[in-house]
Amino acid sequence: MDNQDFQKQLDEQQQALTMIYKSVEKTRKMIMWSGIITAATFIIPLIIVVVMLPKMIGTLTGSLNALDGVDTQSVNVESLTDTLNNLKDLGF
Repeated sequence: MDNQDFQKQLDEQQQALTMIYKSVEKTRKMIMWSGIITAATFIIPLIIVVVMLPKMIGTLTGSLNALDGVDTQSVNVESLTDTLNNLKDLGF
């Protein structure tokens, strides 16, 4: 094998390596964006639930209290104390 054949083979291998590198980089970027999109589709709704859930629970309990006729603003602290003392007397 002479020097020209050896050089030709090296050039072909270099071209093949360049094509492989480009393919690997495309695959790496595709996997990276797939991971980012997957994380975003999980994390963004989770953040929305964390932010909105307390307000939704507050609205729900307010509606239920309105249906029961309970005024949450006028809870008597003394009646709570009496109830706790009665429970202590009963052994709870």
